[in-house]
Amino acid sequence: GGVAKVDYNQQWISLLAELISYIELAALGVGILLSAAAVTIIGNTIRLALFARREEIEILRSIGATGTFIRVPYFLEGAALGACGSALSLGILKVGFELFRQQVEFISRFSEMEGLISFFPLSACLALVLAGTALGFTGSVVSLLRVGEGRV
Repeated sequence: GGVAKVDYNQQWISLLAELISYIELAALGVGILLSAAAVTIIGNTIRLALFARREEIEILRSIGATGTFIRVPYFLEGAALGACGSALSLGILKVGFELFRQQVEFISRFSEMEGLISFFPLSACLALVLAGTALGFTGSVVSLLRVGEGRV
């Protein structure tokens, strides 16, 4: 009276696992590209802000402001842009996720999948916002280095 044989289709499971590993690798590549794009965009935004305020910066220099005093607001602006951008992205992702989850739960209402799909935990969301903040800060540092140490 027991189970004589279980057919779990090992070949299909191996193929699916391989596909998932390729998808993870592609997602990592896309993440790296998007991070580089974020640093570039924020860096260019900071550079434009520096250009727009160049007369103010010259006035600050002429009255004795240190380079650090002039640079810190741009570092903070880059970090704030990164934090806001990552928080906004998470918000949009959450809305899309909820729409997807509702569709999946509607389709699988009578199956055992209901309730298995969940959004990122709060700790992961905070880590993503911190990563965005760090990318923004990095963008501002890169921008200030490009402009040159002597001018800002």
